Amino acid sequence: MSINPLSASIDVEIKGILAITRYRLHYDNQQSTPIEAIYHFTLPRMATVLACEAWVDGHHFCAKLMQRNQAAKEYEEAMFDNKRTVLIESLRDGVYAINIGNLDAGESIEIELRIAQVLSSYHGGRQLTYRLPTNIAPRYGQSGNDIDPEYHLLAEYPFLARVISDEPLKFTSSSHPIQADGEDKLCFSGFMDRDIFFTLEVDAKQRCFSGEYAGQHYLLGYLSPSEQQSAQASQHNLHMVLDRSGSMSGASIALCRQAMKTLLGTLAQNTKVNLTAFGSHHETLFGCAQTLEGEAGKRLRQYIERMNADMGGTEICAALLSALKSLPVQTDEINHLLLITDGQTNLTEEDFAAIQLLCQQRNCILHAIGVGYGVNEYLLHRLTDQSGGVLRVVNPNGELSHAIMDIAHAMSHVSDVSSLHIEPAPAWHTIPRKTYSNLPQLMMAKLSGEASHMQSADGNPVAMERLKGDWAKALVQLGALRQIVELEHSAGTNLAEQLGILCQYTSLIMVDNSGAQVEGEAQITVVPQMLNIASVSCIQLCESNVSYYDIPAFLRVERPEQSTPEQRLLDQIDGRFFLKRGIDEELLRDLGFEEADIKSLTELAKHHKVPLWAMVVGYLDQYTTHHGLTVTERLQRRLARWQKDIPQQAMLDIKQQLIAKPSAA
Repeated sequence: MSINPLSASIDVEIKGILAITRYRLHYDNQQSTPIEAIYHFTLPRMATVLACEAWVDGHHFCAKLMQRNQAAKEYEEAMFDNKRTVLIESLRDGVYAINIGNLDAGESIEIELRIAQVLSSYHGGRQLTYRLPTNIAPRYGQSGNDIDPEYHLLAEYPFLARVISDEPLKFTSSSHPIQADGEDKLCFSGFMDRDIFFTLEVDAKQRCFSGEYAGQHYLLGYLSPSEQQSAQASQHNLHMVLDRSGSMSGASIALCRQAMKTLLGTLAQNTKVNLTAFGSHHETLFGCAQTLEGEAGKRLRQYIERMNADMGGTEICAALLSALKSLPVQTDEINHLLLITDGQTNLTEEDFAAIQLLCQQRNCILHAIGVGYGVNEYLLHRLTDQSGGVLRVVNPNGELSHAIMDIAHAMSHVSDVSSLHIEPAPAWHTIPRKTYSNLPQLMMAKLSGEASHMQSADGNPVAMERLKGDWAKALVQLGALRQIVELEHSAGTNLAEQLGILCQYTSLIMVDNSGAQVEGEAQITVVPQMLNIASVSCIQLCESNVSYYDIPAFLRVERPEQSTPEQRLLDQIDGRFFLKRGIDEELLRDLGFEEADIKSLTELAKHHKVPLWAMVVGYLDQYTTHHGLTVTERLQRRLARWQKDIPQQAMLDIKQQLIAKPSAA
């Protein structure tokens, strides 16, 4: 099979601090059999999928939103009935999956995602950046998803993009060269091996927008307090945590060295500093923070000058925990921790909980700068958001110095209280926990009606623009998506269904109900990600080094009890992409089935003239009933479907020869 079956066209429309992207993916099944193709993608942290459409074999489909379990059930039924189907779902760590089911040999499909996002503010609010990830860089650690992204060094997926705006756009930087295409359009092209981004010169300060969609009113905008509104910290400590893994090699580590020199030049000489560098392991320069003046400052500058990306993998959690533990406990001084990384890693819920607990105990604000085209922005957002820190995601070709200066300014002008008067009063809001003078931060609010008045803490009115149509829908969905994170399952599901939001509780589903069917069982194909050459060295897995007792008791995970071979096989069958033909003698041996049982099942299959997998499924159904095991709805459906053609006598033979024997009791 060709490893280049994918291409994309991208149309971006800008309005104020918002963007709507039409992201159209074209995929060819170049195999000689039907396939179930799985393609992974990710979105910026402040983005939502507004709608999805697909075109295949002359048919046009519009996706409908359903609760996650119901959508998975419809998809599985369509797969079983040999119908063409597409399922889009949110996975972990900000990763999404497009599942293209029963795409026939030689067929092509086009899938268009309409994506809304908030542009990120940089350089003290003087710049806005658009970012669209087009690949997922390899990450260390296990994500917990059924199937993770795969990678191929020779994959090469082209794209063509256009940018449209009612207002003149002044570009300051971009991931690809931009050219004019008519009076109101700009275009650029390239390959999907890195984030697509461009930065615009604008004034993002005090820009607020309101909108109404499906009876829901939301408000969002960038707010920036003046110098007088933010109290200047009298003293603060700074602990820098720097990524020296192999994936930071080249331009990333060189710019990091330069940026750190710039940062040190902005700090007062009595600032207490320390530095932890990490890769597969970590090392800390001082036993405790030292003032920048004198010998300590000299040692720190020498270390930064010599550092290289030569420490292997990306064990970020152990490094953060070690750095946080080195900070003083119960101090009145503010501790700032600055993490600089390419973010190509995964963290567990226990990791996040341990880091949050230590930030609270150490009065620490965690800031982060993500460097490069494959940053796990979702991870960095979670790390910084829980302590009120600043997050900046930059490309490795020049934005790092601006990001460093933003955070250096933030550390010197921080206030705990953010004051804002909105009418009508918000039912929910994300007014930032910390405010930083002249550093715009995103604010969102849900209102009971149309926003009529907003006033900043200094008494000045804040101008608002009311959006309509798709822009209003985009604003409302973006605000509601952020609110859903804070809601419990039932309330979050209800809000997502009401507003048509793809999130952890919902999925988008399309099924061809025209009556057309695809002949043959679909083979699973994971569409590989393109690899940026700088990411090649970081494909490996690392164990988590979080100490068990660093994790709050209510989040500690006990070791599971030993399971039986039958239970292990049931777990595998319950996986989203398990195929019944995968059940063979080799799998049974790998899972620990006794040779006598494998022999009995094989002989019964031959006697009743059915495949081995059918006899094993019948056995598992009897096994779960005999032992009173509780199984998931998906597993229940699969066992019922797969055994419907098994002769009744075969089920009786299974019960007599395998279930009723003493060892099975």
